[in-house]
Amino acid sequence: MNRARRYATGIALLAPMVALAAPGVEIYGTIDTGLAYVMNSANDSRSYSGGTKFGLGYGMESGNRFGLRGREDLGGGYEAHFVLENGFDPGNGSMGQSGRLFGRQAWLGVQNSSLGYLRVGRQYNFGYDYISKLTPFGPGDFTRAGLGAAIGNAKPERLSNTIKIETAEIDGFKLGVGYSFATELAAYYASGVEVLVDQSGKAATGYNFPTVDNLRSFTSGVAYRGGPLYLTATLDVYMPNVSVANGEYSNITAWVVGGSYQFPGVRTSVAYSQTRNGWMNALQTQSVSSSGDYPLLYSPTSFNKLSGVMVFDDSIAVNAIMLGVFVDIGKTDILFGSFQATSPTASMNNALGSYVSPQQSYSIGYTHELTKRTGLYAFASYATNYSMVPGLNTTMVGAGVRHRF
Repeated sequence: MNRARRYATGIALLAPMVALAAPGVEIYGTIDTGLAYVMNSANDSRSYSGGTKFGLGYGMESGNRFGLRGREDLGGGYEAHFVLENGFDPGNGSMGQSGRLFGRQAWLGVQNSSLGYLRVGRQYNFGYDYISKLTPFGPGDFTRAGLGAAIGNAKPERLSNTIKIETAEIDGFKLGVGYSFATELAAYYASGVEVLVDQSGKAATGYNFPTVDNLRSFTSGVAYRGGPLYLTATLDVYMPNVSVANGEYSNITAWVVGGSYQFPGVRTSVAYSQTRNGWMNALQTQSVSSSGDYPLLYSPTSFNKLSGVMVFDDSIAVNAIMLGVFVDIGKTDILFGSFQATSPTASMNNALGSYVSPQQSYSIGYTHELTKRTGLYAFASYATNYSMVPGLNTTMVGAGVRHRF
């Protein structure tokens, strides 16, 4: 039985289970479709050709998803809860997240309103959980206007085989920690402009024995909310597969600090991050061609073509900042914008030379609620030295409709 038939059979078996499910189980999802226009310039060295693309866009404001979630009272203030969530492309009906049946989320947990929760399974990192509240465009939403284009660990990082614990909010504070025994993220190992190891296949995405022969991750965060003020700090660490790294690669570390303040009708936000010894999630897809001996950071098989990819390279050292603003226009309309800057450090410049330049992006967006479940959106984003490639500028304009059920 091939993969498509197995998934079809799984869905067919799932349907009667949903129909007979307890009242505590609900079906939910998001369908987001629209039109998008992208224009990329040819950079000065012509290593990237320019071009335009216009057509249908999917999941631009929010990723398309279909899921089941539920909970059951265990007594004594405890309850079991779970989420099974699938990503999909409404344009052709295909599954997201490399064809996983529940690739967005798949976890089971126990929670107590006074203590917090413990969850086991495929989950988001705390960089995403806590930083997502700061950016007007969402960590991984609005495509290249999203925060993940500047701060890698703020983009949705789905970690397989993860134990995750978060405390309940106490005096405005909450704390979270998590550990993945095998993230199942594809990974590349490089040294400056040289690709040493391509570990994008089974060695990266399996659950290997022993434990150290997996790409592992530690994620953590603290958040505070007091009236109109929100503050947060997160730390994500990615540990290389020992059998592949052979002691030659350091852990990727990425920390973020940020906050927001709600004024009457206006909310402002700021975030700052430092990433060392590599990059996670790759920078946003370029949709341009590449030639020449560029470093792994910009090769056609890594940052330009893939997402959800880890790059281990001790020469990578990046600082980034985001400034954002939300303006309420009446009860159903929001206008928002952001400025993001991503800069290679002096050490990275020394290692990669003319291959890198600071990236800056300017974005503006607008949403209008038609109902509580359905809304319209439009956005535009312009970036210089996109993906830190010197002279590569990009413009994107999109508009669409999002329905949540």
